[in-house]
Amino acid sequence: MYSCVLVCSHEHINTNFRMNRKLAYILSVLLHPLLLPTILFAVIIFFAPILLSPFPENKKYYFLLIVFISTFIIPSIMIFFLYKVGNISSLKMDKRNERIWPLISTSILYIANAYMFYSQLNFNDLLVLIMIFISFTICIVTLITLFWKISAHSVGISGFVGFLAAISCRNPGNELLYPIMAAIIVAGILMSARLSLNSHTPAQVFAGFGLGLIISFGSIIIFI
Repeated sequence: MYSCVLVCSHEHINTNFRMNRKLAYILSVLLHPLLLPTILFAVIIFFAPILLSPFPENKKYYFLLIVFISTFIIPSIMIFFLYKVGNISSLKMDKRNERIWPLISTSILYIANAYMFYSQLNFNDLLVLIMIFISFTICIVTLITLFWKISAHSVGISGFVGFLAAISCRNPGNELLYPIMAAIIVAGILMSARLSLNSHTPAQVFAGFGLGLIISFGSIIIFI
């Protein structure tokens, strides 16, 4: 009887653990670093549109579509191509050395996006500046990955928090308080998810968070 209780309890714990891992994986996918630029720009556009004046009202969705395609769809296709040709063994890219070429290609694409935003599309200066420093951050992550596996998810979500917090500091009285609070909570959950999946060590997660936060917050405070 006692043995049966132990076995049942063990199976119950394992089931919960698998559910936790599934939740962690779902969060990692939904909050993938490549999706965060689109979410970030959407938050700024819909919660603090006054900061983008005179950004045309009818161009909001057009802008977000461009961001989504250029920062998520195209890089995702590139990564999938690298997977199909055998450059990476898994789309999860758990191995540090398999992240290098996807990061290099993503860096190039994001730099091209930043240049396009600045020189061709004439978008609002704040949006252009954010895109430039997102691209810069990816380049730094790429350089670090040559030697060490830093958490890109942590870099992305902390950059999200940093940009919103710095914009709010520079423009008091805007409507970004609740998005910032939500982003901080989500950041903690996401970093916990990356740890629970054993995708990174605590040092890699916290280093990623520090890197993204410093670059994003500093870029707005210094240049705006």
